[in-house]
Amino acid sequence: MNMKPAGAGKSSFDLLAGNKAFDLMAIKVGSSFLDLACGFGRYSLFAADLVGPSGQVHALDLWEEGILQLQQQAAQEQKANITALVGDIAGIPLSAASVDCALLATALHDVAQPQRAAVIRGVHRVLKPGAHFCVIEFKRRQDGPGPPLAIRLAPADVETLVLPAGFETVASESVGEALYLLKFRKKT
Repeated sequence: MNMKPAGAGKSSFDLLAGNKAFDLMAIKVGSSFLDLACGFGRYSLFAADLVGPSGQVHALDLWEEGILQLQQQAAQEQKANITALVGDIAGIPLSAASVDCALLATALHDVAQPQRAAVIRGVHRVLKPGAHFCVIEFKRRQDGPGPPLAIRLAPADVETLVLPAGFETVASESVGEALYLLKFRKKT
């Protein structure tokens, strides 16, 4: 499955304004965190410290090279709480109601239209009741880093995709000059 998805190898992590995105995610010690379309795993590596040794980070991406690099980096940093897997985010290989917080950072715009609903349903399935789904995307503007304007998603576009799957919006915040974060809660 050695395919390189669109945007693979680039990370929006360095575009974040400090820790604001992680403060909004409110990741707790001992919790389970899912990083979808994780690439090299910059978000996963940071979240591993937040969940601590009693927590778990699941990182999933189609890109085998990115997963391999994340596994090597996690081993080098002795972060045994990261499980990095090659797989399609439209078929999350985790048990139902097993995740406290899921993140899809700057990748929803690259998910093919027909697969978007399957990805969001999958996130809903693996989240515990009341758990959070966070989406980071590029602001819908012509300048700055990110994908072409034609495929960027405005916050309202993301809500249109996510809310019908059994979520409610908790927060919508700028988390960098080029990025925003939408935080959703799984309805109970």
